[in-house]
Amino acid sequence: RLVEDKQVSGSGDQVNVSMVTDLSIVFCNVAYYTRLRKAVLEQEGACEALLTLANTDTPGGNWRAAAALRFLAIKESNRTAMVEKEAVKTLVALAGRESALMRTQRDCAAAICSLAQSGDGDGDDDHDEGPSSGPEPGQLELRRDIVQQGALPMLIGLSQSADAETVKSCSVALSSLSTASATVDEGTVGSLIAMALGNSDADHLSQVDEDDRPPPVPISGLT
Repeated sequence: RLVEDKQVSGSGDQVNVSMVTDLSIVFCNVAYYTRLRKAVLEQEGACEALLTLANTDTPGGNWRAAAALRFLAIKESNRTAMVEKEAVKTLVALAGRESALMRTQRDCAAAICSLAQSGDGDGDDDHDEGPSSGPEPGQLELRRDIVQQGALPMLIGLSQSADAETVKSCSVALSSLSTASATVDEGTVGSLIAMALGNSDADHLSQVDEDDRPPPVPISGLT
């Protein structure tokens, strides 16, 4: 209900920056806990509220909104709903915003990395159970939706980031999304090759750790 208030959507003087940041922190703190990730998206209007916060240009709030989306995307059963509600489009916009912090971009890349891996686990756990025989038709369709929401240009651009975790997420996501179409964009292939040659560490292609930070932080004014 607070997010529906005009003070937390829009830009400029109409936005209550402190409120947007605090509400984003609430989502981030709740989504950080594994047992609550599914429950968050089961709340009516919760995903839309979080996306509204993310679409409001407040650097501090944007980071926390991106982190919340990152944590929610770890839960495989959340991914279809998130993609259908165009969370990827919001993540792309967040990462490309002029005011975006490096840590915001890191969390955006990690969120898309998890979303792009839909179907690679068993659907019940919050971590990868190992390689699968290949994506099912529904999984391919979900990955196509991710591509259509603008993920590839963002991932290719962030693959040149100075942040190693961001580059790792981009690498895994690009690899997963390459199955979304029989024709892989030349830029995607080039980025994958460049990253593979530039980093020989085997962990480079490992899944993003579900316990990656940022951790919960207290809401300002309440401690």
